[in-house]
Amino acid sequence: TRVIGAVFATDNDTTATAAGQLEYYITGGNQRGIFDIVNPASGSVSVVNATMVDYETDQQFDLIITATDTVMPTNERRVGSTHFVVTVVDENDNSPQFLDSNYTGFVIEEEDGATVIVVPSIRTDDPDTLDGTEEVTVTITDQLPELAFVMNSDGSIVTDRPIDREAFPDGFTLELTARDMASNTATATLMITINDINDSPPIIDQTASDLSIDVPENQDVNSTIRTVTAQDDDISPNNVFTFSLSGDRDFFEINQNTGIITLIRTLDRETIPTYTLTVTTVDGALNSDSVSFTITVTDANDNEPVFTMPVFIGSVDEHVDNGTLLSLFINATDLDGNSIEYSIVTPGVPFGIIPNTGQLYTLGDTTAINREIDDFYDFLVQADDGLLRMTIPEALVEISVLDINDNNPVFTSDEYENDLFEGTQGGVVILQVHADDADIGSNADIEYSISSVTPPSVASHFAIESTSGDISTTVDFTISTDTPPNATIEVLATDRGSSDQLTDTALVVLQLLDRNSAPPEFSMPNYNCSVVEEVENQVVCTVLAEETDVDRVNEITYSVVTDVMFFNIDSLTGTITTAVGLDRERVDLYTVTVAAADNPPNGDPSRTGIATVTVHVLDTNDNDPYFDPEEYPIGISESTSVNSTVLRVLAFDDDIGVNAELTLQIASGDTNAFGITNDGVIMTKMELNREAVPFYELIVVAQDNGMPTMQGNATVTIHILDENDNSPVFTNGSLMDVAIMEGDYSGNTGGVLLTRVIAVDLDDDFNQVLAYSFNNNSQVREPFYIDRNTGEITVRGEVDREEEDLYELTITAADQRGTGPQVRRTTAVLRVHILDINDNIPFFNLLTLDYSIPEDLVQNLVFGRVQGGDRDADANAELFFHLLGNISNTTCFDAFCINQRSGELFLNAEVDRETQDIYVLQMAVSNSPDLTFNSSSSTPDAASTTSVTVRITDVNDEPPVFVPDTLLAAVAEEAEFGTTVTTLRTSDQDIGNGQVARYEITTPAVPFLVVRDTGVVTSSGIFRGASGTKYEITVRATDNLGAPPSISTTATMTVYVFKTVEQLIFTFGVSTTVIEDKLDRIESNLTAITNSRIIINEVRVFQTDSGSVDITRTDVILFVLNAETGEVQPPQETIRLIDQNFAAVDEAFSECDLQEVKIHPPPPTDRGGIPAYVWAIVAILAALICSFCCCFLCIFVVEKRRYRKVKKRTELESYQSQLSNANAVSNPLWIAPYDNWDEETSTVDQTASQLDRDNPVYESQELTIEMFQDDYDDDIQSTTSSKKLLKAPPLTSSTPGRHVATGRQQAAYSGAYDDELLAEAIGEPKKGYGYDSETSLISDI
Repeated sequence: TRVIGAVFATDNDTTATAAGQLEYYITGGNQRGIFDIVNPASGSVSVVNATMVDYETDQQFDLIITATDTVMPTNERRVGSTHFVVTVVDENDNSPQFLDSNYTGFVIEEEDGATVIVVPSIRTDDPDTLDGTEEVTVTITDQLPELAFVMNSDGSIVTDRPIDREAFPDGFTLELTARDMASNTATATLMITINDINDSPPIIDQTASDLSIDVPENQDVNSTIRTVTAQDDDISPNNVFTFSLSGDRDFFEINQNTGIITLIRTLDRETIPTYTLTVTTVDGALNSDSVSFTITVTDANDNEPVFTMPVFIGSVDEHVDNGTLLSLFINATDLDGNSIEYSIVTPGVPFGIIPNTGQLYTLGDTTAINREIDDFYDFLVQADDGLLRMTIPEALVEISVLDINDNNPVFTSDEYENDLFEGTQGGVVILQVHADDADIGSNADIEYSISSVTPPSVASHFAIESTSGDISTTVDFTISTDTPPNATIEVLATDRGSSDQLTDTALVVLQLLDRNSAPPEFSMPNYNCSVVEEVENQVVCTVLAEETDVDRVNEITYSVVTDVMFFNIDSLTGTITTAVGLDRERVDLYTVTVAAADNPPNGDPSRTGIATVTVHVLDTNDNDPYFDPEEYPIGISESTSVNSTVLRVLAFDDDIGVNAELTLQIASGDTNAFGITNDGVIMTKMELNREAVPFYELIVVAQDNGMPTMQGNATVTIHILDENDNSPVFTNGSLMDVAIMEGDYSGNTGGVLLTRVIAVDLDDDFNQVLAYSFNNNSQVREPFYIDRNTGEITVRGEVDREEEDLYELTITAADQRGTGPQVRRTTAVLRVHILDINDNIPFFNLLTLDYSIPEDLVQNLVFGRVQGGDRDADANAELFFHLLGNISNTTCFDAFCINQRSGELFLNAEVDRETQDIYVLQMAVSNSPDLTFNSSSSTPDAASTTSVTVRITDVNDEPPVFVPDTLLAAVAEEAEFGTTVTTLRTSDQDIGNGQVARYEITTPAVPFLVVRDTGVVTSSGIFRGASGTKYEITVRATDNLGAPPSISTTATMTVYVFKTVEQLIFTFGVSTTVIEDKLDRIESNLTAITNSRIIINEVRVFQTDSGSVDITRTDVILFVLNAETGEVQPPQETIRLIDQNFAAVDEAFSECDLQEVKIHPPPPTDRGGIPAYVWAIVAILAALICSFCCCFLCIFVVEKRRYRKVKKRTELESYQSQLSNANAVSNPLWIAPYDNWDEETSTVDQTASQLDRDNPVYESQELTIEMFQDDYDDDIQSTTSSKKLLKAPPLTSSTPGRHVATGRQQAAYSGAYDDELLAEAIGEPKKGYGYDSETSLISDI
C-alpha cells in the first residue's frame, strides 16, 4: 500500500459533532479496486493493488471521491463529491514484441545482395511509450547452418554473398532479436528458403567403362543399347531435362525422357566398325552436359572372301624357265578377318599359284610358253576362307605373253622394179618396199635404209623413208647425154630388238626415161608500161618468150592470165592492148600476168612460162572537188574568244597533181564573224552573243587548178551555244505575301496549293532550266513543300496559328537545275500569313480548384473566380463560363451560379454543411454563351471541363441530440457513493468544438452527479430500501464546450433503482475491447429476442471466484424492463425467454462466444455503519468456532468417505462404462466434455473438448438431469439451511451445446463439479433436488 495523494473537504458544521466529522470514500472510477482510502477520516488515497496498475492498460484513472459526514442514520448524511485524477507514468517494463513468432522468408539463389522476401513482414511492437524506449531495433543474432545474411539499416535482410541452393537445400534458420533502448529483448525465428533458379546442368552419370560399348553386328533392331542416366541438382520444375543424341543418328536414337539408346538400323561391322555418339542433356534454361560414347561393332563372321578386283591382269615373257615367279598376286579380302587359301580352277594352263600368298609362277620348260603360238592365257582362280559354302568365290586371271626378238625381218620381194621419167620433181615417191617380222612391239618395228646405189653418180638423187620404206627423189630429175639408162638401189631392213637387231636386204631397179620438161622462158620476168586513162585499144607494150628444152623446137603462144577484162594480148606477137577505157581514179596500177606455152608434137604435156606486166594509168582532170561531209553542223560557246578555231572542213579531189590542187573560200554567210584558211580552218573574227544571233550558216567553196577548172561546196551551220551569263529573275519581285487558313492538310494527296512562284532566265537550254527550293537558312520549311520544277508551293502538313502565325520562306531559283558547274541563283522571300480558325477549345488555367466557404455565407456574394484561356485569336478566343448539370441553364446549378463572362462564383441559395459538406461543381468554358451536348453523352461539345470543389465549413447551427433518444439508467439499491450509473452520450451534426458537449443535471435535489466533460453519471446518495423507485431527471447537453455561440438540448432520463439479484450476468469468451465495440448489437439482439428493453449497467473484465482476472473473458451486467409495464422483469423470466429462443441466441452471439448467463449474486451483507473493530471481534470469534467445527467435521467425513468409496467403487466403474458406451451411439449425450474435466484446475481440457466438438456425431440437444440423494444425505449440506451446492463445469466455447441451461441445469452450470457426489446421486436415488430461483441453489425437494 502506497499513498499517492489526499483530498480535503470542509464542512461548516462543527468538527465536534458527527455533522462536522468527515469521512472520505472512493465512490466512482475504481471498478477494479486498485485504490482505497484506508483511513476514511484521513482522505489519503492509496494504491492497494499495485499489480493491476499498468500504463499500457490505463494511462489515467478518474476517481470520484465523496466526502460524507458521520451523522446517523446514514440517510440523513450530507455528501459532497470531487474528481481525483490519477495519471499513470509509464516505465520500461515491457519487452518489445514481434507480431509473429515465426517468419518465413524467400530469397533467390546466386544473387549477391538479394533481398529476402519475408512473409509476413517483420514488425515489432513495444507497449512502452517513454521517450526512446519504444525505439526497437531488430538484429540477426544467430544463423544456421552458417553466416550468409546481413540486415540493412532499413530493416531489410539481404544476402552477403551468392548462395547456392544446392549447397543448402534445407535453407537457413535465423534468430531475430528485437531490442528496445533499455535492452529488453524478444526473439523470433525466420526460416529462409532458398528459391531455386535453373543454374545447375543435368550431369550425365558416367564411369570410364561406360564410355565404350560393344555391340554385335547382328544385334536386333529396336533393342536397347544403353540407358543413360543424369542428375540435376535443381528442384522441380528446374530439374526437368531431356536427352538428345548427335553423331551417327542414322543407326541410333535416344528417348528424350528416359535416356534409353536403341538401335534403329541393322549394323554391319565390315561397313562401319565403330560409332561415336554424343549424348546431351538440356534443361529448361539450356544448361547442358554432354558425354561421348564409342560403340564398337563386334564381328559375326557373315562375309565370304571378296577378290579385290573381278579380273587380274598380268604378263610373262615367252620362253621363261620353269617356276619363274610372276609379279602378279591374286588378292582377296575377308571382312571377317579369316585367312584365305588360293588355287587355280582351270586345268591345262602353264601356271601355278602359291596358296597362301596368291602369287603366280610358270610351269614347264622354255618351250612351254611361246608367244608366237599362244600370246594370251585366261583361267579361273578361287579363294577359300575354310568355311563350308555352297560356292567358293572365283576370279578371272588374264596373262599376256610378252615378246622377245627371236625372228628376222623379211622383205615381201627380193627385187623391186619401176620407171623414172625426166622432169620428176624432187621429193616425189617413186617406189615403196616392205618387210615383215613375226615378233611384236619394238621387236617387230622395222627401219629401212639404202645400203648402196649403182651408178654412184646418182646416189644422191634418191632417199628412203626409214619407217614406211618409201623411196623418193631428192632433186628434180633431168636427162643429160651422160645419163645411164637405169639405176640399181640396194635397201636394208633392220628390226629394233632390245638385244640383237636382225636384218634383211632387197634390190630396187629403176629405168631412167626422157620427157618435155622445160617451159618457154620470157625475155624478162617483169615488164613496166604506162597508158592514159579513158582510152580504149591503146597499145600498152609487147612481150617475147623462147623454148629451153634440148633438141626441141616448139611453137609458142601468148595469153593473158589476169585482168582479162581490161587487157588483150596478141597470141602470136605478144602485143598487149587495153580492152576498155581505164579509170585512174578507180585503179591507177595494174599488175598483169601473161603466159607463154610450148606445143610439143609427140604428145608430151605442154609446158608454160609466165611473166608480169606492170601497167601505170596516167591522170586527166575529170573529177570535181568535193567536201566530206558536205554539211558541217557545229555548236560553239558564245564566250569563244576572237581568232579561235571553230572547225576544219575537209575538201577532196580524186584527181592528182595540178588537177587536185584546191583553193577554199567562204562564198556566202557572215564573213565579218568568221574567216577560213586555205587548209579549211574556220576561225572567229569577232565576239559572239547568243542572245543577239543564235546561229550562223556559211557556204564554203573548193576549186581545183586543172584545165578546165572544177569546184565543189559545203554548208557549215554554226550554232552559238549558250553560256550561263544571266541570272534568274522572279516575275513577282523579291518579296511576296500569301495567306492560308490554319489546319491539317496532311490528308490531301499532294498537299494543298498555296501559290506558285515564277522566275525567268534569258539563257538557253540547260542554263534556263530552273530549280526552285527553300533556302537552307529559311526560317521554316515544314510543312511547306516547293515543287523543284514548277515552283508550286503546297502545304502538306499541319499549320497551327497558335504555334506560328507567320512563316517567312526564303525561296531560291537556280538555273542549270541547281546542279550545274556554273549555277546562278536568285532569292525571294515569301511571307505566309496563317489565318486563325476556331480550332482550339478554351481551357481552364487550373485543372482543379478548391474553395472553402462557411455554411452561412451571404447569397450573391462572390467567393471565387475561375479563369481560362484560348489559344485562338480575336473573336475565336472569347470565353464563356458554364456550370454543368442543368442543360437548359448553364449559369446556375444547385445553390451556385457563375458569371459567364468574368467566371465569378457566388451562391444563389442557402447551403447547409450538415446536409452536404462538399460540392463538386462540374464547369465548362467555351467560345459560346450556349452549350451544345453530344447526343450520346453529357459531355459538352467544343468546351473544356474542370471540377471545382466547394467545401462547406461548419458554423455551430445544430443542437446536440441525446443518444439514444430515450434515456434509461439503473442503480442498485446497494450502490455506494460514486457508483457509475450510466454515461450520457450525444451526437451533433456540427464538427470541431461544435460537436463537443458539456453535460449537467438541471433537476434539483436528486442523488446523482454528472461529470461535465465525459457525461458519466454517478450516484451521490444512498438507495437502500429504495428498490422499485424511479427517478425522472432532466439533463442538459450544451455544445461548443459550453462557450458561446452554443446550443443546448435537454432530455429526461429515467433512473430505476433495482436489486442486485434482478440483474443478469452474460459471460463472453472475448476481451472487453471486443464487447465494447459490439454493445449496441448485443443490446439490440437481446431486445429482439426477449421483446423487452435492455439496460446495460456494467462491462467488466471476468473475475474468477478466487479473485484472479481473465482478460480474455468479459462480463456484461444488465437488467431487463418489461416492454408493456415498464417495470423490472424477473431474471428468471428472461432466462426462460432465452432458452426458448436458444437457436437465435446462438446465432446472434456467435462472434462474441457467449459462454454463460446467470443471475447476479446478492452483494455482501451491509455493515450498516457498525464500527470496524466490532466486525473484527465478530470475525475472530467466528473463525475460532469454525476451526473447531471443521476439525470435528473433517474427522467424521474422512471416516465416512473411506467407507463410502469402498462401497461405491464398483458402482462408479459400472457408471463410467455406461458413459464410455454412450459415446458410441449415434445420438450420444453430452458426456464427453466431462470426461475431460480436470479436478485440480476445475476446467475442461479445451483441446480434447474441441476434438469432441468437431466430431460430427454430436448433435445439439437439451439435457435434463434429475438427481437423487442416497442414504448419506448428511454429506450434502448447504451453507445455509443444510443444503450443499452441486457444481458443474462452466459453459465454455468448447463445450458442445453451449447454450444457457434451463431449470435444474442452471445449478449444474455454476460452480465446480464433484464427480463422486454425482456418482452417489446416480447410484442410489432416494431424494430429489430442485432449483431455488431466489437463491440460485439446488435445494431439497
